[in-house]
Amino acid sequence: MKLQCVIIVVLFVSSTYGVDLIQLSGENDVCDPVSGIRYKFFYESKSTWTVAVDDCFADGGQLATVNYLGLHKRIRRYINSQPNIVNPLGDGYWINGNDRMAEGYHVLLDGAPLTYTEGWHSEEVGGVNITQPNNNVARDCHGQDCLQLWQRPKNVPGKLPSWNLDDEYCFELKSYLCEYPGTAC
Repeated sequence: MKLQCVIIVVLFVSSTYGVDLIQLSGENDVCDPVSGIRYKFFYESKSTWTVAVDDCFADGGQLATVNYLGLHKRIRRYINSQPNIVNPLGDGYWINGNDRMAEGYHVLLDGAPLTYTEGWHSEEVGGVNITQPNNNVARDCHGQDCLQLWQRPKNVPGKLPSWNLDDEYCFELKSYLCEYPGTAC
């Protein structure tokens, strides 16, 4: 009877929460067992989006592509479970994607379109619903063109950040998330 209860609990937890990222050599180095892609959180670094692209490339990877809900959920769960990673420099992580060439048409570094739209951030501020991407032009006439996982809400007691997608000014200094395809978990 006890064995049946354990199996039921394990099945419930697996079906409710799904697969988690596997921690490798340190809290910033993880692997997605679904795709086999390794990810590295540069939470103590702070760079512009373009420098983050170059840093990932120099490290043998590229900025992480968050392109479907399951992966997005695994990354959010992992970030929120790690005390250091949950507080990146610049309040977010640069990820793969931008709309520099055509506003509202987000593409990945290889030129492929970003088709994942369920992860965009939305919130009510002062009675107004703000939905991302919003291409805010308050600080740059070109607007916000580069993608980040945004730490929102930040430091709200009892509430974990949602880490949704957001467009941001590419010159902002933020932490970043790299991926390394072809590595094994």
